[in-house]
Amino acid sequence: MSFIKKILTSLRDQYTVVNTRKRWTNEEKMYLRRFYFPELTKEEIHEIQQEWKGIAVSKRLFNAHRFYKKINGFDARYLAMPVYDPIIIRTLNPFQDACVFVNKGFFEVLFAGLKQPQLYIKRLDGHYFDSRSALITKDEAITTLCKKEQFIIKPSVNSHGGAGIKLVKYRRSRLEIESLIAEYKGDFIIQEILDQHPDTAKFNPESLNTIRVISLFLNGKVTILKSALRCGQNGAEVDNATSGGLMINIKEDGFLENFGIDSQFEKIFETHNGVKISGQRIVDFPKLKEIIMLNHPKLYPSLHLIAWDFAINSEGEPVFIEGNTKVPGIFWIQLCGGPIFGDRTQEVIEYVKKRIHD
Repeated sequence: MSFIKKILTSLRDQYTVVNTRKRWTNEEKMYLRRFYFPELTKEEIHEIQQEWKGIAVSKRLFNAHRFYKKINGFDARYLAMPVYDPIIIRTLNPFQDACVFVNKGFFEVLFAGLKQPQLYIKRLDGHYFDSRSALITKDEAITTLCKKEQFIIKPSVNSHGGAGIKLVKYRRSRLEIESLIAEYKGDFIIQEILDQHPDTAKFNPESLNTIRVISLFLNGKVTILKSALRCGQNGAEVDNATSGGLMINIKEDGFLENFGIDSQFEKIFETHNGVKISGQRIVDFPKLKEIIMLNHPKLYPSLHLIAWDFAINSEGEPVFIEGNTKVPGIFWIQLCGGPIFGDRTQEVIEYVKKRIHD
């Protein structure tokens, strides 16, 4: 029986790898049809194969290196999405553990030690809860929201790219709030609209411009791998690159790179409202890094790669928005900041190889 179970598990895992890679390679082909990217030389392909030896050697999996080559020049250490997901990330972040941290409705309990936006209402499995996570009725929830001048509502899961996120900026009637809630079939959270710091607001005041920080906790060591400012453009209310925003690399000293990357794979040196990116700085960036260095092993001890999203409030304090655990996004942050694992690339490769071949 155990032998049959082992065979079935192996077949399931192989299906997951093939299906996931197909999804990512199809997305890459779409980009290749729409935009120009330089070809890889034979020498570059060989270098990639040597860098990732033992994990992936197929030339079909290295299209992403053409994207990165266009922006930053060639580097074999770039991690292609069909290699990252499912092989690398499923090894670094065991799936069953990563799923624990997906639902935003649990954040105020799981991450009570981190400053977060004020929670007004949340719905979990059809039940309504107030700001203290006390069970209330739907009517009580609506009454609470009727008293709020403004708020933001988000699906508790699957809000990638700003999907399902709505900002309410004026007081609504009871009927309007009932109608709004009815639009959401699953769980959601409703929070205050954060008053962000002028240093991040100036890039696009209409959106909450957040800081994405990716940290690695491996072999007893925490490293801040990459950091980037995500800001909306042209008055958009969300900051994601896939929704028309910019991704701007943040250097170790908290200053921004002199350009951002948009969804057209173009370098942008000035925002739509005339803010020059070069010379801009994230307020008290060392404090944010310190929070992440301290809390990665504390809050995510079994997950090795986390993509943290923070905002900076009007007082200059880092405010936790969410931690991405299942498949932390690396595509756009590599475009603006370089190979995701940097000097720890081979260490990660050896860690993954040891576990997939055991």
